Amino acid sequence: MNEKMVKSMKKILYSSIACICLSFFSQSALAQHDERLSAKGRDCSISMYPNPTTSRLFIDLGQPTVTEPAVLIFDMLGNKMDGLYPERKDPQTWMVDFSGIKPGFYFVKIRTSEESISRRITINP
Repeated sequence: MNEKMVKSMKKILYSSIACICLSFFSQSALAQHDERLSAKGRDCSISMYPNPTTSRLFIDLGQPTVTEPAVLIFDMLGNKMDGLYPERKDPQTWMVDFSGIKPGFYFVKIRTSEESISRRITINP
């Protein structure tokens, strides 16, 4: 291949990557905008913060609970992350410690007796 063809192919590749990234971040912004809506479109009382985080993720259930919420954490490949359990901070807030977990994207599914949500979270170094 000559140099002109290589440059042309690189340009096509870079523009394709840019389009994919733009699409991904646009969908991510929409998901964050609708974070407080449940799957059925009604207001969701569960919130998670901060996102992105470096080690601790707080889960606010919106109301005091007696029972521990079911918290499942998955990596991007869908593998369940074992050893991460919520710890009660107050009657409605729980905390999950991600110390020692590799940076990246994860999915958190929270289920209480009233509702269930799934969110993507980011762990930064």
